[in-house]
Amino acid sequence: MRVAQIEGGVVTNVLLINPARVPDHLKDMPEAPDHVGVGWTYDGEFHAPASAIAADDVKAEASRRILDLCPEWKQRNLTAQAAILAAKGRDNWTDEEQAAWDAGEALWEQISTIRAASDQIEAMDPIPQDFTDDKYWG
Repeated sequence: MRVAQIEGGVVTNVLLINPARVPDHLKDMPEAPDHVGVGWTYDGEFHAPASAIAADDVKAEASRRILDLCPEWKQRNLTAQAAILAAKGRDNWTDEEQAAWDAGEALWEQISTIRAASDQIEAMDPIPQDFTDDKYWG
């Protein structure tokens, strides 16, 4: 028979004991099924630990957010537009070109904010399970 030692709602140890000779100090420990191990939680029932979030998961979320904001085709167009305007020289821009430049800069600032948030989340130890929540992304 397997029993789980629980501290603060978390399984800290699983002990194999003879069911015919359960020591008194182990009688209050819940019986643990074979698949339960250290790190599981217990609130009257056993629950598997949340899987660890990797930096690649955060990068994928950042990429999703960036592409939702500015798809790749638009990024390419903005990059080309910026190169054309830079070659023309700021002093020669029309009001429309200045407005286009300003709109592009505002968009790149939003993308920079997402990238900075991604860096901050990736540095967390552990990375929160709810890292996709908008509260982390500025």
